[in-house]
Amino acid sequence: MIKSEHNASVHLLGTIVVLMAALFFRITALQLAVLVFAIALVWITEMINTCIEKIMDFISLEDHPQIQFIKDVAAGAVLISAIAAFLTGVLIFIPKFLFLWK
Repeated sequence: MIKSEHNASVHLLGTIVVLMAALFFRITALQLAVLVFAIALVWITEMINTCIEKIMDFISLEDHPQIQFIKDVAAGAVLISAIAAFLTGVLIFIPKFLFLWK
């Protein structure tokens, strides 16, 4: 999936950066658990989205409004999970960054 889906590569880079930041800032076990859950949510929705897109392409390669709607909704689920993961990271890491600058 990482080789064939550009967004999966972006998610992989984000996962690596976040986990490295977690090590650097020595976050708590609870914060790490929340981050792992957020990361997993993004990966799960990306994988489901990829499956839905491949199934829809298998059904028809022609432009069809209903198929496009299905693909858009699935992509929207990934976007919502990515926004939630980003906000989770902000809530955990912004106080850590502010502490560095004091």
